[in-house]
Amino acid sequence: MKKIIVLILTFFALLGCSDDVAFNSPSFQAKKDRNLWEAVTFTASIDAGGALTIIGSNNLETVTLVVNNTELGIHDILETTSSGALLDINDLEFSTNNMPDPSVQLYPADGIIELKDVNTEAGYVSGAFSFYAFNSYGLTAVTFNEGIFFKVPL
Repeated sequence: MKKIIVLILTFFALLGCSDDVAFNSPSFQAKKDRNLWEAVTFTASIDAGGALTIIGSNNLETVTLVVNNTELGIHDILETTSSGALLDINDLEFSTNNMPDPSVQLYPADGIIELKDVNTEAGYVSGAFSFYAFNSYGLTAVTFNEGIFFKVPL
């Protein structure tokens, strides 16, 4: 009898344990210098030339991703006119268009923006990104990894 009671209590204990995972849709987030960075506002737009701009802000900092076209796939920042940038709380801009100071680092800014879904009819864009950007002096860098933007409204 004791075994049955223990078995029933164990069964109810296991049913009571769960992982509550909340998914944000839409969302814009990444790891900035290994810390979670989440946008609270985000938007995307396509200009007359076909370039896609995606902007996310957490009210303190703003991340801007620019892709020179809306073709699905990976857009390498070094090989295209695509770019990633961060405007921080002190209005200091970090951009993949800035070159590092040779005394700090020899490798240029780098990154990718992957477009997974551009739906102009439904009005949203989804994808992933990562980039390494420098300030205008090339002395300080910021890194964004594991970035995603999901159903950001156009």
